[in-house]
Amino acid sequence: VDAFDSTLGGEADAFVAILSPSGTALVYATFLGGSEYDAAGGIALRSPFGVSVTGGTNSPDFPTTPGAFDTECGTDGACNFNGSFSHSDAFVVAMTPGSSVLDYATFIGGQDGDGSSAIAVGNSGAVFIAGSTYSQDFPVTPGAFDTTYNDLVGLNYWGDVFVASIDPSGSSLAFATFLGGSFADTVRELALDATNNVYTIGQTDAGDFPTTPGSFDPSFNG
Repeated sequence: VDAFDSTLGGEADAFVAILSPSGTALVYATFLGGSEYDAAGGIALRSPFGVSVTGGTNSPDFPTTPGAFDTECGTDGACNFNGSFSHSDAFVVAMTPGSSVLDYATFIGGQDGDGSSAIAVGNSGAVFIAGSTYSQDFPVTPGAFDTTYNDLVGLNYWGDVFVASIDPSGSSLAFATFLGGSFADTVRELALDATNNVYTIGQTDAGDFPTTPGSFDPSFNG
């Protein structure tokens, strides 16, 4: 089956590969990225044959698609590697292995470092992602759980978790919210239940992480 991209594009590319059930044959494999540094953070199956992929990119020429939610890497147009990840965006790609075109591909992020490490596909085809952001202008949506960046004011060092949902066409955000406290927060996994409630797990150094009354342990332990 023809790959979407058979050529390494830059410092490093993400890749998508399919192995046979026995692990003895490579069914499909493609590079995914632009001219700088790209890395995949998660993959999920979507009906009937497609996959959705998420991660982080420093490539301003990452192959986004017309009409996608965000086709520019970094709100200031300065998305590049230069030895650091200070200007990176998360990305979400929906693809059908064997096709020469992407179903959709979009950036998601603000003017500082953003990357996604977990993904799930809902029963309607919407994609849910979670990751880390250092961008105070990350595109959270009105009415979301937390629309305020929680890092210590002025430091922009520790970072917040974000959770977001992208509509099945990849053209708009259903919601996007921060999640965290005033110190470092990271996310590891994301899962959905039958009604698309979103479950995340991770790690926090923040004593003011927003726990809920009556939960198993509402207090930071050290």
